[in-house]
Amino acid sequence: MYTSKTSEDSQMRQVMIERGWINQDPQVIALLKNGYNEFEQNTMKRIMTEIPEKVFFNNCPECGKLARTPLAKQCRHCGHNWRDE
Repeated sequence: MYTSKTSEDSQMRQVMIERGWINQDPQVIALLKNGYNEFEQNTMKRIMTEIPEKVFFNNCPECGKLARTPLAKQCRHCGHNWRDE
């Protein structure tokens, strides 16, 4: 995030590197070489491949859309409440 935000300001980038806000580790740079969005997608794929049993999607039993949080009991989309179910 900081790398892209400082792409046009080399002085600010240097300050962030000195403060440790931008990592210069070659492994980290390699993971981000195709941009942050691809990094997120690759991370998601790796998690779903390696440990899918630890991922929980709290979908509304009425409309099937994703709830706001893993512990939510009311749908922000359709208003359905499943506290007593």
